Amino acid sequence: MQANAAPDASYPEADAALAEDARLHTAQLIRGYDGLAWCLSASGDIVAQSAGAAGLLEDETSAALMRALAADALSLGEIKSGHFTPDVQPKHGSGQGPRRFEVLAIPGAGEVMLIARDTSSEANLIAMLKASRALFRDVAMCNPDFAFEVDAAGQLTWVSPHGGFGYRPEELVGAPAAQLLKRGGEEGLDPFASRTVLERQGARFAGASGETRTVEISAVPVINAVGTWKGVRGVAKDVTETRRQINQALLHNDIVAAMQAAPDGEAMLSRIATLSAQVCGAEAAWIKPLRGDLIAACAQPHPPCDLLHDIAERAVRDASDQPLIFSSGTWSGLALPVPAAQQGWGAILIASACPSAVLDMDVLSTLRAAQGHLGLALAQHDLLAKLQAQADTDPVTGLANETAFKRDFANRLRGGKTGVLALMRCDYVKAIGDSLGQDAADRFLRGVAVALKEALPVGGGASRLRHDEFAFFLAGMDLASASQRIDAIMNRFSGISRQLGLALSATPRVGLVPVEPGACDADTVLARASVALHTAKQNGRTRPVPIRASLAPAAQDTEVLACSGP
Repeated sequence: MQANAAPDASYPEADAALAEDARLHTAQLIRGYDGLAWCLSASGDIVAQSAGAAGLLEDETSAALMRALAADALSLGEIKSGHFTPDVQPKHGSGQGPRRFEVLAIPGAGEVMLIARDTSSEANLIAMLKASRALFRDVAMCNPDFAFEVDAAGQLTWVSPHGGFGYRPEELVGAPAAQLLKRGGEEGLDPFASRTVLERQGARFAGASGETRTVEISAVPVINAVGTWKGVRGVAKDVTETRRQINQALLHNDIVAAMQAAPDGEAMLSRIATLSAQVCGAEAAWIKPLRGDLIAACAQPHPPCDLLHDIAERAVRDASDQPLIFSSGTWSGLALPVPAAQQGWGAILIASACPSAVLDMDVLSTLRAAQGHLGLALAQHDLLAKLQAQADTDPVTGLANETAFKRDFANRLRGGKTGVLALMRCDYVKAIGDSLGQDAADRFLRGVAVALKEALPVGGGASRLRHDEFAFFLAGMDLASASQRIDAIMNRFSGISRQLGLALSATPRVGLVPVEPGACDADTVLARASVALHTAKQNGRTRPVPIRASLAPAAQDTEVLACSGP
């Protein structure tokens, strides 16, 4: 009987549905965005746009620049940035003079998301930073961003009249500037103590309510006439919402790409876990599929595996939208349950040695926004696992088939496993079929499968290779102990036909091949076992017959034993 074919790696209908879902989700993100955003097709057409962006790309120059930027991002498969100055001003703009916009192009599945922000007033304010103190304050008065001055002692001496990040000006002036910092800048530096000019350095501020705000800081050091550093003057722009939208779009697109490109379900979830950790700023991530163990993408060391499994199981049992917070030593993290349509629940876990990196509303909102696509990925993983199980299973006996056995055996050899390979053939099964019908032969084969399952040790699962041929690997055994195990299997054969009420029986014969470290490839070992089977048929006796065979690269001699049943 031929082994089942492996599942086709291409599912056109599923891919089409996935692509359509990705387009709908992207359009929904764009239309709900408060700022300026567009979604462009591969041909450069506007698929969706936010309310504030309507009409901004009507002039040909701006449209051409954005199409070129989008095409560049799509062809390279990476985020690209650019600038444009539209002839038409945004609806929320002041309309006074030309406005300059910075744009990020985020590639997706055949589409590109463009997110823009107005940098005109920011550019003006940065210019004023380098001018006089009075001019800087005058410009800051009418700028929505948070402007500040810090003295040499690190105290805030002046802030924007409107305050910032939920704080009133009187709560900040005179306070240490460092209290605003939740995590330092991209280089790990304190922007309030900088001796050099900073332009849009990333940092995370603690808001008045304890929330984390993502900011970009531009600042210049204040130097007196004799060259003494006296503090810092700067502006911090709150880009929390922009970063959140970008991270959500990135994770959304990454999940779709992983679902389309990964060679198998486990590789897909491993890739998604890696991308989730990167997007969320975590050091480790795990995904709990609908069935099976955690799939990890993490650094070493990490929290204890028992803790992670317990947290994942609790998240799945809770089956809610609420995250579970956990900690172990210096590690902290969260686990978010993920529904997979009507098929069940999985979970995603992220962790970091820096608690503020993951225990954050931005991180949680990013994961929640990706729940729908994470659920699709879990459902796809489950479907692929089922298809793979069907392709790896012999339909008559329920044992693994030849394809699955060879793959597993090759993995054992690569892993340096030692033991004994057993190849067993049941002679006269064809005679049972010819005399009593194919159903009787199939019942006998299923009886053999049951006998093997009962007689083999845990982890020594048998496989059906062909019509009357079976194989199994006796890990950690030598020829002597393997022969004793085979004797126990042989003793079960005499009762199979009697238990099934069959008038005929089949005779088993077995070839044993020891597998040493550095053994050659799986096909060669199986060929040696076939030689032993043939020898057992020629000798027609139960006594083991040694065959000399070289199975290791060092050309050492190893015994191949053959024996036949009564």
